[in-house]
Amino acid sequence: MHGACVGRRRRQLAVPPGAPLMLGIAVFQALRDAIAACGDGWSLPRLDAPATAERVLLAIETLRAGAALPQPARTAAEAAD
Repeated sequence: MHGACVGRRRRQLAVPPGAPLMLGIAVFQALRDAIAACGDGWSLPRLDAPATAERVLLAIETLRAGAALPQPARTAAEAAD
């Protein structure tokens, strides 16, 4: 009798309220980093949301043409590397 009730009781895992938003931000930033790797690795690409395939290709072409966002200031330690 006890074994018959086991299959009916299921525990559901709750998703935290901010999890889908954080996952979306992580994917967007990973995509932006991948686009930056197509250039010199230091230039930040301009990527607008939603990041469709066309916008990703446009960001890569713009980055390769040299029209990226201004680079952040590098420290002396980073410049030595």
